[in-house]
Amino acid sequence: MALGHAEVVRLREQQAARISSHRARASSIVAAAGIAATIAGTVSINPGYFVPIPAFICAVIYAVKSMLVVPVETTDPEFIVSRAAHASERDARIEILGQLNREYWDHENELDKMAKHVHDSLRWFIAGTSLIGLVALVNVGLVLDS
Repeated sequence: MALGHAEVVRLREQQAARISSHRARASSIVAAAGIAATIAGTVSINPGYFVPIPAFICAVIYAVKSMLVVPVETTDPEFIVSRAAHASERDARIEILGQLNREYWDHENELDKMAKHVHDSLRWFIAGTSLIGLVALVNVGLVLDS
């Protein structure tokens, strides 16, 4: 039982670290997309620089969406113990560890959703940045041609 508890604590600490990591990445993407959209909108009179702004808006939307994923509520320990109180010691251990396992996988599913939103946000940010580069290259070509 002690080994099972130690493993659950270790896994929960890993999950907490992953949540912090995803939220930090999402916050960075929001900040970078805001800066990039501002620069794109003010760099030039050329309307081509406004083309990537929707990509940056999508990046921010997905980053915020990732931060809104709410981890699953954990079951009250007293409830778990009360459910296992009338069972044999073996069955009680199985019940408690089974509940902890279900909660772990529920959390993992939510973390997977969060990670997907962060990755989508990053893809949109890269798309916006690529569009800025493309517009800049076209501008340089136009300048060189004239």
